[in-house]
Amino acid sequence: MATTSGRAATRKHEASAGHSEPRLLRTLRAEHRHMSAIMHLFAEQLDALETGEPVDTQVLFEIMDYMVSWPDRYHHPREDLVYGRLAEIDTVAARDVADLQSEHEKSAARGREVLHDIECWRQGAVSGTALVASGRAYLDHLRRHMAREESTVFPRMETVLSDGDWRDLEAEDRLQPVEDPVFGRRVHRQYRNLARKLRRNLRREVERGALLEWVGIEALLESLEVVSMACETVRIPAKLN
Repeated sequence: MATTSGRAATRKHEASAGHSEPRLLRTLRAEHRHMSAIMHLFAEQLDALETGEPVDTQVLFEIMDYMVSWPDRYHHPREDLVYGRLAEIDTVAARDVADLQSEHEKSAARGREVLHDIECWRQGAVSGTALVASGRAYLDHLRRHMAREESTVFPRMETVLSDGDWRDLEAEDRLQPVEDPVFGRRVHRQYRNLARKLRRNLRREVERGALLEWVGIEALLESLEVVSMACETVRIPAKLN
């Protein structure tokens, strides 16, 4: 019977052996890039609102409807799936994992609050100043959260989890496959305004050679290509369970 130290050594060897980035980790990082592009667009819209420039109210709504409907309901649970496995076998990462999972719950609550603020603002019940404040607080929270994930837990996952761990996690993740309604193969109809605005915004950033806080030029090109292809065919979305 294998000893605990023997199993740990085998796991460490599998995790450190040269191999391509696990599909699930690659998916999580791609989702971060896509979310960051949308967050950048949201920040621009908030800046415009603050300075009195024209703001597309429908795009503002679609941005937060997307953030509440997709990352909070699918991306973060996918991360929690991987984090749970990591915490089981790595006591070093367990505290970070617990904090990040708690922050996922806070992010979801804050996202719903901002979406509610947007709906109230469109009806004249909330001031633009209040919306800008709540929107920026939400963005600041997400940026700090994602920075911590990218700098601490993601590298730890890549180092600690074995090929067998990743296979098990990917099998479990595929039990409920859901396609991203903006960056999937086709843009869902309720996000068509967001997708078009995002495509124009990404193209402008690429032409400027801009480097966003979270999205480098290569990632910008990737997101532009993905959302451009998705925009070619807009369809009525399947129900998100």
